[in-house]
Amino acid sequence: MTPMVDVTFLLLIFFMVTASFAMQNVFPVPTAQETTDVGEEATDQELELVTVHIDEFNTFTVATADWLEEAPSKQDLYIHLQRAVEENKPDRLLVRASRECSHEKVVSAMDAGSHFGLRELQLQTID
Repeated sequence: MTPMVDVTFLLLIFFMVTASFAMQNVFPVPTAQETTDVGEEATDQELELVTVHIDEFNTFTVATADWLEEAPSKQDLYIHLQRAVEENKPDRLLVRASRECSHEKVVSAMDAGSHFGLRELQLQTID
């Protein structure tokens, strides 16, 4: 019985020492609110907003108030988001994802937004 306890403690110590603990970033994800009033407030909010569309083919499209660019890969997404942040100084990111797109692409878009310092992230599912 004693050798079995010794082996168990050795294995426990081995797994505790070799386990890697990764700190995960956690950020709140508020839901997108629909606006029915189109006025000066909506245009002011659009200037501070970057929208990332993800279609059913897992292709990103980055949109601001001034331009719209397709980003077929994650690297292109980072390039276009960097351009949007430098030009417009937004503080919000709206991710509009198709129901058929992969979850990985949605998480990639939200990670890219938090990487560039967009403080408020919103997620919206579209058909």
